[in-house]
Formats: sequence, structure tokens, C-alpha cells
Amino acid sequence: MRQPNGPEPANQRPNFDPKAPPPKTAAFWDVVDANRAPEDAELADALDALDSPIAVTLADLAGRATQSLADWLRDRKNARQVPHRMEAVGYVSVRNDATKDGLWVVDRRRQVIYVRHELALRDRIVAAKTLSQESR
Repeated sequence: MRQPNGPEPANQRPNFDPKAPPPKTAAFWDVVDANRAPEDAELADALDALDSPIAVTLADLAGRATQSLADWLRDRKNARQVPHRMEAVGYVSVRNDATKDGLWVVDRRRQVIYVRHELALRDRIVAAKTLSQESR
């Protein structure tokens, strides 16, 4: 029953899906943007400068990044934030199961290798191995 001058009940609206997610309004995107870290955009710019590689190390990124981002990447206090920031720009770390520490040797240094998240696990490992072997 409809109330006078009131809204129409949801179950009587055509094409209404109560399980559908709410529309993404400008206010929604304002909240999302407010919670984005400034490093995300700088990381994306550095990755673009490297032509969005399949696999990358933090040393590679720091070499193409702005000075402030390079300092942020090298600062040990940010070490726990880096994987989350890399994931936000579409890259995940790949563990080297052949070593105890899980790190890859790139340019004669043990490093974490990040690869594109859309790759299958097998392809991630191949990309990391390729990057590690190219540096020898």
C-alpha cells in the first residue's frame, strides 16, 4: 500500500533488485578517493615509465621514480606498506620456493619480485625466473 505523498515501496518498482549493489555516486567516489594513498599514483607513474613491465623489482621502480617516491621505497619503516601499495597498482609479490627466504637474486642482490596480478600463478613464477635470469 502506498502512503500518500510517500515513496513507492521498493518491491513495486520495476527492475528493482534488492540484492544489487547501490549505485556508485559522486559521494561514494569522494570517499574512495579520500582513502587512496598518494604513493599509489606515484607508483603507477613509475610503472608507466617502465612501460608496465610484467615483472619488476623495487630497485627498478626506485630508479625510475621521483626522488620522494624513491626515498619512500627505500625507507625500511615503509617495508610493510609496500606490498599493499604494489597490490593497489596491480602487482603482487612472487615467492621463490627454491630458497629459504623466498627472495630472488637480481643484479647479485636478494630482492622481492613483483608481477602483474592478472597472471596465473605459473606465469607469475615464469616471469620472476625470467627477470632473475636476465640480470645474471
